[in-house]
Amino acid sequence: GKEDMTIEPYLALLVWRTRSPVRMAWSRQESMLARPKRHPFVMRYRTGVNRDGEILAQDVRIVGDAGAYPLLSPRVLFAAGVTACGPYRMPNARVEAVAAFTNNVPTSACRGFGAMQVVFGYESHIERIAEVVGLSKTEIRERNFLRQGDLLVTGEEAETHVGVQECLHAALEALGGRSGEPAPEGVRRGIGFACNIQPYGRSRYIGDKAQCWVGLERDGSVHVRAGVTDVGGGQAASLGQIVAEVLGADPDQVSVHIGDTSLTPLTGGTFATRQLYMSGNAALKAARELRDLIAPVAGELLGVPHGQLEFADGRVALRSDPGRFLSLAEVATAAEERGIVPQHLGTFIAEGGEFDPRTGRGKTFPDYTYGCHACEVEVDVETG
Repeated sequence: GKEDMTIEPYLALLVWRTRSPVRMAWSRQESMLARPKRHPFVMRYRTGVNRDGEILAQDVRIVGDAGAYPLLSPRVLFAAGVTACGPYRMPNARVEAVAAFTNNVPTSACRGFGAMQVVFGYESHIERIAEVVGLSKTEIRERNFLRQGDLLVTGEEAETHVGVQECLHAALEALGGRSGEPAPEGVRRGIGFACNIQPYGRSRYIGDKAQCWVGLERDGSVHVRAGVTDVGGGQAASLGQIVAEVLGADPDQVSVHIGDTSLTPLTGGTFATRQLYMSGNAALKAARELRDLIAPVAGELLGVPHGQLEFADGRVALRSDPGRFLSLAEVATAAEERGIVPQHLGTFIAEGGEFDPRTGRGKTFPDYTYGCHACEVEVDVETG
């Protein structure tokens, strides 16, 4: 409910009318009744496979309950359609995702943004396929998992590492490897798991940009400024860790300043799982540029080419002789004495792309991440 306006216009009118601050507090029940929720989906899957269990084609239709107003339903159903076939190779596919108006409470953006509901659809369906072709739950998945370089249903390439198979193995291993063991007498044991594909970032045809400022002080401390709103996802800590690693600074010496528009550059909102990707890359660029700015100064003082230096443990040391080093504080001071300001504003612009809504072909999201959840349940048949 953080992206849609429901009560905000009324609060604004009350403020304007009373010329006083106005606050409205809702109970949990009121919030559940009146604020936008996750879309309920009705999904239909039809899949063609050969006798070896290799998926040849899939036909998917999704109807999402948008409630009384559209809000972000078109984009949610778009994300659902893009990921509807899951982390599996799909040589042929037809996907139709529809947002239907109803007299229910409006639905909108919720964590997962449409890509979560379809997991139930494609993972339930692939287990039925496994039963029909006589394969195990793991065999049917591993036989059809996406690999790097494969094409998604939109025709775009899975350009980066596809780690879904590793996730599956790790999840099953975390259960203790008991999946093949018989349950004790009087106990029924069930093991279930589900794999997924999840996009992140704004749609590539929309475009995205973020900035981050990094500065090194004379005492060796580092300041990071970014207009991030950290809503519990650890975005601020992540930026600090990225900068500390690049500059070789002690993480305790890195201060991260966020969410103050008078002090921080713009990074865009905290949504679409975009902040670490966007602001993280901006911080990475800023830190690298700052390192490249001060490295020649350190090389001059140590009498070596700056390409032979390593930034680590709060020092700038000769890679071949770590005993020859300068502290970051000494390098910062020397840089300023030479008229070099040890700071940099990094800008990251996400790669764009074209998408044809008529054909469903083209570039959709910056990238995808993969996962697997596994669960083991035991029930005592006597005690329940």
